[in-house]
Amino acid sequence: MLHSLYTLKYSRGDERQADELGTQLLREAGYDPAGLLMALRKIGRFQDTSGGEPPKIFSNHPPTQERLDYLETDLQKMGVQIPSDDIKTIPNTNKIGSITSLSGTTAQFNSSKTLHPGDLVWLMGQGWDYRYENKIEVPMARGIVSAAGSTYQSNFALVPGAKSEDIKIGSGVYSLPGVNPPQAYAEVQSGKIVSKDKLDKFDRLMAVDQVWDNESNKVINGSVGYVVITDTTGRFMTASRPEYSYAPVGQGSVLVKLNDTDAKRWVGPIISIGKRGQTIEVLPNRQLQEKKTYEVAAPAWNAKDKYENRVIGTAKVSSTTGKIVLKMLTYRPGKSISDIANGFDVYEESRPGVEK
Repeated sequence: MLHSLYTLKYSRGDERQADELGTQLLREAGYDPAGLLMALRKIGRFQDTSGGEPPKIFSNHPPTQERLDYLETDLQKMGVQIPSDDIKTIPNTNKIGSITSLSGTTAQFNSSKTLHPGDLVWLMGQGWDYRYENKIEVPMARGIVSAAGSTYQSNFALVPGAKSEDIKIGSGVYSLPGVNPPQAYAEVQSGKIVSKDKLDKFDRLMAVDQVWDNESNKVINGSVGYVVITDTTGRFMTASRPEYSYAPVGQGSVLVKLNDTDAKRWVGPIISIGKRGQTIEVLPNRQLQEKKTYEVAAPAWNAKDKYENRVIGTAKVSSTTGKIVLKMLTYRPGKSISDIANGFDVYEESRPGVEK
């Protein structure tokens, strides 16, 4: 370990040489060599919001600020003008009030806009846009108004990356422009799925709700949950999309029909996971065969999610006594039982007989 730490200094020297040669090559190729400096500034901003860098001795790169300093010196020697690091702060004009009191995940707030129970509000704080070029207001939490009157009350859920201590008395409350929801096949009302059409066991739906899009810096309709009807009474189970954990399937969620091109091979949802034994319990729509290999896949959150990219691993039947249990056989590189959640899918193998 000591040897590894000692030799890292050579890696840092190599990286510095790469930076210095990089600026020369950029110039000779006809590009502005200051572009490397501007890219490193963005990296530095990202690191500042992500907890900073490791101590220099543990890094194979020089610290970002050190790289910025020597690059500026090199560029000045080359006669290249150093671009200013002016950062624009883009205000958000949708603020309607501020938090007046807090209790756990419930906030009391005032509002200049008339709100009603079920309306969405956002708790915002200062952050960076997607390219780390401008300071903007970014969501810290998403709330649903639960009580209205002279003051308002909202239960809120943190956006991934935000911390509970970021939410405090005085934090701004915003009503962001929404988008029209898609035409609903069904809706969630008071914990039940309501549909004008008959819902059958093993029907599958996708829940759509309003979420924040980091790239466009606005509210969009996003697929937040995958829903499987589990019995003839209309009971259902869900799998939540991790990045939209603040918008769980619930009151007001719009459900749309799922388009699965691999539906013929779909066996059923996972209803229980045994991490220690590397097993999954399945609610199957057909009889499973012990000799067959089955594939475990995450839900297709959007049309761009190709089946082969969703597959987490393979499994075979280990028990059919009372419960239908499969034991995991293989995993895709970087995947494990921890990447599987209730509600995920089991399919008959897409290429039976082909050794993986």
